[in-house]
Amino acid sequence: FKEFIKLFDLTIKYGNKNPLTTDYNTQVTNFASGKTAMMQQGNWTQGMIDGITPNMKLGLLPIPINDDKNAMDKIPVGVPNNWVVNKNSKNKEEAKKFLNWMVSSDTGKKYIVEKFKFIPAVKTIEGKGLGPIADDIQKYSADGKVLSWNWFKYPNGATNEFGASMQAYVGGQKNPQQLLQSLQDTWDKLKKQ
Repeated sequence: FKEFIKLFDLTIKYGNKNPLTTDYNTQVTNFASGKTAMMQQGNWTQGMIDGITPNMKLGLLPIPINDDKNAMDKIPVGVPNNWVVNKNSKNKEEAKKFLNWMVSSDTGKKYIVEKFKFIPAVKTIEGKGLGPIADDIQKYSADGKVLSWNWFKYPNGATNEFGASMQAYVGGQKNPQQLLQSLQDTWDKLKKQ
């Protein structure tokens, strides 16, 4: 965590001049228009990037927090969204048919890859033409150089409180030790619930 704080400090120092007012759209737009050299996002931004700068030459790289080359040559990956069937729905069978159609029909497959730009979760769909970010993610995955996302394993409410503590740090209201302590306090408080 102390190494992460160093990375966080570098991000603040060399990032947008107004980090507390930078939202997702600003971040992606600034990157896609060449106003910034890097951003911390994933392949879900490809469509927006392509809409601003088609065929932009870009790639994905790991975010090292120390000099351990083996440990740091990895990227975190996970499922940003999923479709589920509500067990209480009167239309469960129709929903299941739709999901099966999405992964088995030519039209559904085309939408998953070409329109949604999803890296397919099933082997029956080829993940080609998704853009350079997805290409890099798939290569890291094939090479076994991935780490799992773990934010969804946090106690309920922790992500919001972590965000507020990090904003207080960016705003100069907390020092590194206070930030780390507030993260720990949040975890300790919420893990018991």
